[in-house]
Amino acid sequence: MNTCANIVKVLFAGALVSCNPFSNSGPTSSEISQNTVPTSSYVECNEPAEQIVVRSRRMQRASVASREAAVVVVNEARGTRGSGTYVVHNGHHLVLTSGHVSEGPLPYVSVHTDSGESKYAVVAYEVLDAENDVAVLMLSAPIESRTPVRLRVREDYRSIVGEEVVYSGYPASHNLMTIYGTVAGIEQNNNIVMHSYAWMGASGSGVFDERGRLIGILRAVDVSRGPWGPSIVEDMVWVAPLNELNYDKIEKILEVIELINEVEEMSD
Repeated sequence: MNTCANIVKVLFAGALVSCNPFSNSGPTSSEISQNTVPTSSYVECNEPAEQIVVRSRRMQRASVASREAAVVVVNEARGTRGSGTYVVHNGHHLVLTSGHVSEGPLPYVSVHTDSGESKYAVVAYEVLDAENDVAVLMLSAPIESRTPVRLRVREDYRSIVGEEVVYSGYPASHNLMTIYGTVAGIEQNNNIVMHSYAWMGASGSGVFDERGRLIGILRAVDVSRGPWGPSIVEDMVWVAPLNELNYDKIEKILEVIELINEVEEMSD
């Protein structure tokens, strides 16, 4: 007979949430903050303890990797900021963030860390529409005070519903925070909806599964519409997918930028 001693309880920290501008299929343009409260998730009593330990260790490794790769992305032209994930791919030092974080009149943004290190980054690739909200930033030099993750994107979402995920970012005026969640569903536009918490400044954070694979980029919280107007669904977070990006095109763009930099160095 199972006892309550076999129950493993995982607490998800409460925080502030915010919205960002999107189409009618998702979040709206209003930016609203609201207090939230912690929620809980439980592992069934009849699950073998060995499986619980393995899952916990995997997720712990993923959360540590997300924290060590998390950066602040500042859009100086617009006076706004979000979060990002420092990655390496084919020798390129990159930051993944949201398209609405990098969008602006200038082709570059600045990237910052807790230690005070800062780098400029070129907006190499940016897509912002009903289905996508992703930007790839190419750094001017490696970030010494952070540990990049290798770009590993989860390509198959068919079995992802119900899985635990994690992201790290810099919401509002807070220092680095790590937030856990559970995938609740996949929308028709292939966006992932997770049961978690997010708020202004967390946009652009990379969301990881327990194997350390990126599943997408945090974009906004959900907004429902009723007879009394829109209302924030504070614990439903939208994540822009990464599995349908044209990585061959992105690689070509990165190569062109590197070639331009080499030519400029030769002229100096």
